[in-house]
Amino acid sequence: SPTAILVEVGAPVFDGGDAVVNFEVQWDTRPDFAGGPGGEPLGRAVVAAADWRCADCVTQFDADDGVFTFTGKNDDGRALEAGAKFYVTFPDDDIAYLFTVRSGDLYATAINGASSQIFVEPGHARAASYGSAANGNHQFAGELRVVGARYRIEGLTEGQHYHVRVACENAAKGMGSFVDTLPSSLLVRGLAA
Repeated sequence: SPTAILVEVGAPVFDGGDAVVNFEVQWDTRPDFAGGPGGEPLGRAVVAAADWRCADCVTQFDADDGVFTFTGKNDDGRALEAGAKFYVTFPDDDIAYLFTVRSGDLYATAINGASSQIFVEPGHARAASYGSAANGNHQFAGELRVVGARYRIEGLTEGQHYHVRVACENAAKGMGSFVDTLPSSLLVRGLAA
């Protein structure tokens, strides 16, 4: 659209803190983001930082092999491509751990109603398996949230240059510092007829 910008936000760098819950997207015609009333940004929106895929679909985690077993949906393969980051909350410690889908490995889809598998990169903070014979076959029905967001900024002026930036928010520390998007600004224009 000649009056919209689509902003896609990937997962932030994980520093061991609490799970990211929201992203704040801000836009303005000025690079100092003071073009709105009272020196505020022209516009802002808060969007969920993760795409909630399921409440109880994760059934097992093998920490040694870095493999999750879960009952997924047909479109989960697209959301869980190599490099995608996702959270799983474990019931034994009620912590949401961040994982990265392993590069070079395919997300193994369910066949005939069987469970699917997600292969993850090493280096995550979760050390113990769960929901397997190794830990007494504890019942595991964990949630899965894929990190990242999309937001469409509507109602912009065609031919105007806009600057966009994003910040992360978590429940423990609140809003972090803003970071310019790449590119940091865009000229809003329609497509040639």
